[in-house]
Amino acid sequence: MHKKYGPIVRINPFELHVEDSSYWDELYTGHKEYERYEWMSGRFGANTTTSSTVKSDLHAIRRAPLNPMFSKRSITKFEPVIKQKVELLSKRIASYQGSGKILVLNNAFNAFSGDVIASYCFGFCWNQLDSPDFKDNFHPAYEAVRKFAHLGLQFPAMFIMFTLQKDLASKITNIVDGKGDAHKRDHPTIFSELLESNLPPQEKSLRRLGAEAQQLIGAGLETVAWALTTTVFHLVNNPSTLKKLQAELEAAIPDPTAIPDSLHLERLPYLTGCVREGVRMSTGVSVRLPRVSRDKPMKYRDWVIPAGTPVSMTTLDVLNDTEIFQNPQAFIPERWLENPKTSEGEHLSRYFVPFGKGPRMCIGIK
Repeated sequence: MHKKYGPIVRINPFELHVEDSSYWDELYTGHKEYERYEWMSGRFGANTTTSSTVKSDLHAIRRAPLNPMFSKRSITKFEPVIKQKVELLSKRIASYQGSGKILVLNNAFNAFSGDVIASYCFGFCWNQLDSPDFKDNFHPAYEAVRKFAHLGLQFPAMFIMFTLQKDLASKITNIVDGKGDAHKRDHPTIFSELLESNLPPQEKSLRRLGAEAQQLIGAGLETVAWALTTTVFHLVNNPSTLKKLQAELEAAIPDPTAIPDSLHLERLPYLTGCVREGVRMSTGVSVRLPRVSRDKPMKYRDWVIPAGTPVSMTTLDVLNDTEIFQNPQAFIPERWLENPKTSEGEHLSRYFVPFGKGPRMCIGIK
């Protein structure tokens, strides 16, 4: 539609969509008071989560106790658990060598990310990394939710029977009651911190926190697993790129049994380039992201958009914009090296938007 009608089009009776990468900051960063489009907030059956919250003030209340748990300091403290899961994943992958069995990377990375995010949420996990061929993972459940989302958007009552939220709510109940392994945690967990926070009582209901758990696990599971799968595929598919990365890692980590912390790894330029390319090409959230200005009109170029009109953009459009990323379908870590700029002289990081931007950007960006 954009090719035919231009950068701004009406995609349904109520909503406008913009395909213009330069407008991203204006729509998502420039106006903190812009709200989510209420109709789309419940597309995954979890319309009381922080990320799906419509009102900006309520979103700020719900997000405040989560922010410290996703700070660089908190993630660094959690690194021993992540390293433990990485070592187990590495051993499991190594066992496939010479076995003649096929390793399904997406299964392996879903099991890995599922165990990591569950450990951070609850203090325990389902040990999916130990399952045969990594088949016991959350991916099928979230894939079913995703496929059902379009129908559920039209008929939200159909999500009432969604069992995953109920199961996660039971895990939160165990934390409240100190049952099972919920109290045997050697690091802070997201839901223990939420329950101990100064959130209003209604924000700590099991139903809302069950929905929050569904959203947090889904966000920490699918996006991470697919980014890892995408990155590894392109590295294996491009031997020269893989050799460059291996050379940098071998120089930076002379003893492979002593893996440095994330702060050290983040300073490796080629590794950072590979990570950024993998995340860019895996997209993250691919659905459109509508925003609404309730009290005053929006403006796009010479168009004045009446107040109350949902306006959306799509991260996929920006991350594949040929005016910004030359040959965007190619895995090119070098594009991120040496202070990269666009053809217009802007820093390339301005258009690195898989995590969104502004007050509602993905909380897991660190």
